[in-house]
Amino acid sequence: MKKLTYTAMWLAVGVALAYLLHLVNLGRMFLPLHLVAMLAGAVSGAFVGGIVGGLLPVLSFLTMGMPPFPMFLFMIPEVFVYGFILGVMEKKNISSDSPLRFFLADWFTRYLITL
Repeated sequence: MKKLTYTAMWLAVGVALAYLLHLVNLGRMFLPLHLVAMLAGAVSGAFVGGIVGGLLPVLSFLTMGMPPFPMFLFMIPEVFVYGFILGVMEKKNISSDSPLRFFLADWFTRYLITL
């Protein structure tokens, strides 16, 4: 029940943050969907981070139309991997230095996407 609550909270934060940043034309600069999925994975674990990462682009598209149609399909696996990998790194205590953890998750995600 706790994971469901955290997932719903992170999804609400993600949609609201995306809306606010796109409202002032900062959405492409700060990538709110990626940021929220990474935070969800780092704070709430791999399961919550993965679910948030997989659902957030779909919810954002359905509520605001952003990201546009073909783009959100490519973002689903990317944002999912961001949230999941950061959750796994948190659980395994890999690289307790937070900036390095985010860099490693970014590198790993880009590596998986190019396969």
